Amino acid sequence: MNNVNESLEPQISALVLMWRNGELASEKLQGLLAKAVEIELTKPDDEISMKVVEYCESVLWELQGNDLQHEANHKDEIWKVVRQQLRKNRSLAHKHKIGVAFGLAMLIVIGMVVLENVLPNGFVSTYSTPDEQLYIVEGKETRVILVPSAMASLGVDEDLSIQTTNLDEIDAFFGFRPPMPQTFPTGWKIAEYEGHISQIKWTFMLILFSDTQDYHTTYQITVNTTYKDIGTAYHQNEAGNIVELPNGFSGYLSSNMEDTFITWQDGLISYDISGPILADEVLVMVESIK
Repeated sequence: MNNVNESLEPQISALVLMWRNGELASEKLQGLLAKAVEIELTKPDDEISMKVVEYCESVLWELQGNDLQHEANHKDEIWKVVRQQLRKNRSLAHKHKIGVAFGLAMLIVIGMVVLENVLPNGFVSTYSTPDEQLYIVEGKETRVILVPSAMASLGVDEDLSIQTTNLDEIDAFFGFRPPMPQTFPTGWKIAEYEGHISQIKWTFMLILFSDTQDYHTTYQITVNTTYKDIGTAYHQNEAGNIVELPNGFSGYLSSNMEDTFITWQDGLISYDISGPILADEVLVMVESIK
């Protein structure tokens, strides 16, 4: 990475050389390279230069101070999983007569969201209000990202929704199976699944019911296309606690009246579980997600 590849676009090479010579700030170069990648990926397929994209991404890794080989391997693993899901769900999409191109494109968008998480373009701030009655989660952007244009390319010009008790229909709707808890508290059963897709996010919700409770317990995962779209307020009786989750993330665990809730963030992906169940039962649900 010490030498500029002269076969790349001259403007990009010149910018990187200016940065290496101390003539261009890292923050400025990061924004310019991210924009260059976005422009390149919006070209017709036969005009895209992956050499330019890969070079820009490698410099972005360097700017982030990460080990390039480790992160490259990480990205390879991500795309390996995405490709496996593409093959796995192609026949399912045919079976349910969903638009195959749409289902496959959704998987690519999810893959891009995961890659954006690896190379963050923003951050999420969390805090309780002074009276501790609300827990706020909100995102902030720091640079241009690629996912919104990818979502727009799906041709989603209106919100799409589904409510069903058939998990195969959820698979067909999204083009893949969303991760979800496999273990539920005693007495709780699946009431239905819900899915929502728009140009700025997709959401999957698992709704549970119990014969002994008046209210549902819900699990929700939301894939946002930009950090600025992340914004949620959770009502609570008092300030909760940060807990280390079995999945390796830190979550915020609190309560509101009879409900216990937990929320955690994986870059652009938001998760939460809430309902009239115990904190230990919430954590068991988290641990069973796959």
